[in-house]
Amino acid sequence: MGDRLRYRDRLRLVDRGGDSGGGGMTQHYDNALHVMEVEGGSFIKALAHCYLMADSINRTKLRKTFAGYFEVYEARFEAWKEQQRKAA
Repeated sequence: MGDRLRYRDRLRLVDRGGDSGGGGMTQHYDNALHVMEVEGGSFIKALAHCYLMADSINRTKLRKTFAGYFEVYEARFEAWKEQQRKAA
């Protein structure tokens, strides 16, 4: 349960409106694994957790076996970064 709370805490909300009273809240992601933790279903969240806990040998195995999932969330993270860059 402690790990679940830690992952929830990693989702940071950034107030884009400052103190002017007019901004909404938007999500901030640190990397593709963070996107997996926040947006993924239960399997994807578990995969991200396994990857974060794994040693380098097992990380390589996970990436090779589940390459499609990692590619999807890496693309989502890149798209999010591009959206943030354009909004700035």
